[in-house]
Amino acid sequence: MGFGSAIYWLIEHPKFTGPVNLASPNPLPNADFMRKIPHVAGIRFGLPGTNLILKVGAFLLRTETELILKSRRVIP
Repeated sequence: MGFGSAIYWLIEHPKFTGPVNLASPNPLPNADFMRKIPHVAGIRFGLPGTNLILKVGAFLLRTETELILKSRRVIP
């Protein structure tokens, strides 16, 4: 089951509520992942992740920039 399949499965089973953690069996470094998102989504370009953009995004999400930037390497 791929990542997209896992998301569709969760959508089809509404008994799951709240946060759900998903992990890929073949994780990518974040820089590689972020380069692939626009290609897969059909977007020609994306906004750079500058400090100002992150602060605006954190403000809109009512969170801290640290929580946006923090990640964990998880292997299932």
